[in-house]
Amino acid sequence: MNETNEMWKQYRADMQDRKAERREKRIETIKSFCKKHNIDYKELTEYQIRINNEIDIFPTYPKYHNIVTGKRGNIRNLRNFLDSLIKTE
Repeated sequence: MNETNEMWKQYRADMQDRKAERREKRIETIKSFCKKHNIDYKELTEYQIRINNEIDIFPTYPKYHNIVTGKRGNIRNLRNFLDSLIKTE
């Protein structure tokens, strides 16, 4: 029983590490995109980035919230989502 508990503890720790790595990669993608296109962004927390004082992105579980319109949703492809921001400006 103890061996099984240890296995699950290690599994949870591994999953948390993988989630943190994905979050960091998404944050880097957002930052580099914003810098490249001269878009204002602000890291409100390590789990939330605000773009142009208009859209909040939550990189851990890629979701967004447009604080102007109230629209929310999931981000399936972060790159396509970011590209859509510059097409609508």
